[in-house]
Amino acid sequence: MSMQLDADIEFKMSSTKQPKNKSELKHEENPTIEKIESKEQVPSTESDKPLYQIFKEYVDSQNKLCEKAYPQRTKHFSDLPFEVVILILKWVVSEHLDMRSLDNFSAVCKGFYVCGRDQELWKLACAKIWGSNNINNYLPMYSSWRQMYLKRARLNLDGVYISKTTYAREGERSLDNFYKPWHLVEFYRYLRFFPDGTVLFLTSPDEPKIVVGKLKQPSNLSNLTQNFYNQFISNEQSIVKGKWTLALSKVCLVLIKKTQIKNTLTSKVGRKKEKETIQEQEHVYRMEFELTGKMNNQLQWKKYEIDTVNKSSNSVNTAIFDLNKIDFPNFYFSRVKSYSINSDAPLK
Repeated sequence: MSMQLDADIEFKMSSTKQPKNKSELKHEENPTIEKIESKEQVPSTESDKPLYQIFKEYVDSQNKLCEKAYPQRTKHFSDLPFEVVILILKWVVSEHLDMRSLDNFSAVCKGFYVCGRDQELWKLACAKIWGSNNINNYLPMYSSWRQMYLKRARLNLDGVYISKTTYAREGERSLDNFYKPWHLVEFYRYLRFFPDGTVLFLTSPDEPKIVVGKLKQPSNLSNLTQNFYNQFISNEQSIVKGKWTLALSKVCLVLIKKTQIKNTLTSKVGRKKEKETIQEQEHVYRMEFELTGKMNNQLQWKKYEIDTVNKSSNSVNTAIFDLNKIDFPNFYFSRVKSYSINSDAPLK
């Protein structure tokens, strides 16, 4: 089941057409009468109001968010103050920015709809993406914080961006040189973004259902568990950790991967002695993407280069890749439900 977050849902709901009654059918049959009556009609103020304002006035008049379906002795959710409900929703959204669950909550009733459209929640979500210092400058371009979050270019944080590459590789000839096989090779590139600016990059032949479980970074853990996780990231040679930045629709990544190369030297004088030396290298990945797609679900390659730093010789070699669509196809976003099941910290 798929769901789309619509920034203009309030206006679309308020402008929906009601079933036609008999008088309206008569007007359609007699257009001249309709023109005369249209001059005398007074525009309705209720239909011009946004859906949020209509629901807010109703909730204020009832002085409660919802009503009990059945009588009960214990406290009901409607007995909670508005501030407590907002605090609960901050844990629902959490630091993973699970805004989909917030919209599911808003679809329950009018009172929950008003809570789900609270400006504080959506302002905190915008601050997580673009920073608290920059969002105020862009607010006049949108009608609300929610519309800014949905309309402005942003990264989706509740899943993985996946790019699948397929190519044909020539195999070895058979012993009798009768035929030479061709192999179809498939591999995936994965990008997982976190609200704190961290990004994980992985290249693997494994399918997404096997890989997505590895691309997790728990935030609030003990020092021992966090050190163990960082050690796992460093030992997993294919996973690269780095930082991401977002400027308008341009996404920039800088990732660093450290490797050690062991060299064995054999002395020719006297007895043969083998001496092992360790050479440290550092690979710096620099990537640039363009956010495209209706729901920011695509990342298009713009730049990709790797700097290989040899610390022993203090030399730097730069490799710049030709970004053709065959070898570097676009990344497509895929939501992972398990990423937002647990809440480690509230939205703040």
